[in-house]
Amino acid sequence: MANQKIHEYPLERFVYGDDDYYDIDYWDGLVYQTAKILGSTIKAAMLSGIAISLTAPSAFIVGGSPTDGTGTLTLTAAGLANQYIRGDGTLATFPTSGGGGNSVNYYLNGGTAASVATYYQMSKIAVIGTGVDFSLAGNGLISQWLTDVSDPNVTEIPAGNWNFEMYFSASSGGGVPKFYIEILKYDGATFTTIANNSAAPESITSGTAIDLYLSSVAVPLTAMLTTDRIALRVYIVDSVIGRTIINHTQNSHLCQVITTFSSGVSSINGLTEQTQYLAVGTSGTDFAINSATDTHTFNLPTASATNRGALSSTDWSSFDNRIAKNISATYTTNAVRTVTAVEYAALTPNANTIYFIV
Repeated sequence: MANQKIHEYPLERFVYGDDDYYDIDYWDGLVYQTAKILGSTIKAAMLSGIAISLTAPSAFIVGGSPTDGTGTLTLTAAGLANQYIRGDGTLATFPTSGGGGNSVNYYLNGGTAASVATYYQMSKIAVIGTGVDFSLAGNGLISQWLTDVSDPNVTEIPAGNWNFEMYFSASSGGGVPKFYIEILKYDGATFTTIANNSAAPESITSGTAIDLYLSSVAVPLTAMLTTDRIALRVYIVDSVIGRTIINHTQNSHLCQVITTFSSGVSSINGLTEQTQYLAVGTSGTDFAINSATDTHTFNLPTASATNRGALSSTDWSSFDNRIAKNISATYTTNAVRTVTAVEYAALTPNANTIYFIV
């Protein structure tokens, strides 16, 4: 129809059904004319050549590509059962703990200062008291933590994930500020970095609302002195000028660190290795247990004129043979008798007889 003029109908009119008729006004060159056209014909013309697509973050898989009003878009998760979708739309793996036995947990007690200035207590005992917040405008170090003296009192850190439960909020929404954590050991003078997750910081996505955030740091097998302590530093990145990030601790916002240390027995005969071994030996002049590094050696020497210990098979055979020969050479048949105490008191002992009193 040349010079046609179609009335603009609200989109919802087209859900009435394909069998509805709609008035279409058009100019025939002289006057406006009106035609009645099926809804299905109008919709087909409107949707002809139209393709619908969808772009989604990497954590999702988009399927289907509807065209001409037909077809279905699908959106499915791309991850595995042990993964979750981060606030920035990427996949992350749920935290897991390494090491044997039950993991040792630490709490970040913001109301208790550590023995080193500007550090706060990282302790196995949680403080449930008044909440304490740490604030930072912009980017950088927001809080740092240190275990008590002689804690953890181990000679190594087992390899595995250290998992963190942290509470954050921001003074305003927008953007994607992030945080990451650095793990260090402290010998009383020097802080030495063990590991950090700066390459994969965790996004702070809930704006002004206080929310729980999970993060993990892969920790290598690390040698420690029993006097070494553990330190943590928490950093903010990708924030914007004028925004303040708050790290909440204590009260209903207990920040927790799940380590690869094992709970339970902390020391056996002075050894603090998490995996320990038993061995046997023959060193020394008497029975003794020697514990060194991660092994307990049970030493039972061979008995001799100077050693108190186990009788060797050679000495036993020699001893047994001599007893048998001496008895056969000295005593005759019936040279062994069993008697009661009363009977023995009434008899005259024979020098060639062995008496057993029962």
